[in-house]
Amino acid sequence: MSLAPFLTAPLIIQIHAFAALMALLAGPVALYGRKGHAAAGRWHRRVGYLWFVMMALTALSSFGIGGFGWIGPFSPIHLLSISTLTTLWLSFHYARSGRVIAHQRSMRSLYWYGLVIAGILNFLPGRTTNRALLGEAGQAGIYVIALAFLALGARAIWLRRFGDKARGPLQFN
Repeated sequence: MSLAPFLTAPLIIQIHAFAALMALLAGPVALYGRKGHAAAGRWHRRVGYLWFVMMALTALSSFGIGGFGWIGPFSPIHLLSISTLTTLWLSFHYARSGRVIAHQRSMRSLYWYGLVIAGILNFLPGRTTNRALLGEAGQAGIYVIALAFLALGARAIWLRRFGDKARGPLQFN
């Protein structure tokens, strides 16, 4: 494992990776932390704004990253960036208009589909994350991706069977 692939990458990739990592870390606090009382609500809002800005920065910075463009410099992954920006705007609108359930669902969906799954796909051989974390064993990224998708599938089955009540809220007091 070496940070060299990130440290020698173009600035736009460094910004993209930093914003995505910050969003990945802040996400569970904002999305699954307690929100019921005043102090928890302030905490949720502050971390939520950080998460929102990091997700927007991740999506916006992706437009400066090329590599395997299909339509000019853009690839299908840029559709995910457009979807991310759209979902962020809708989720903010839902929160401001008091549509809490729609806000929760869209933000959680964005975390899992727009951040976690997209992050898993960064283990494809040749990607900066793959080179940084797997080094010479870059081909093992395919196995990392397969295991991650198996874990996400198991999570989906668990939630379908037991629902959100089995998970319970995380406590960040």
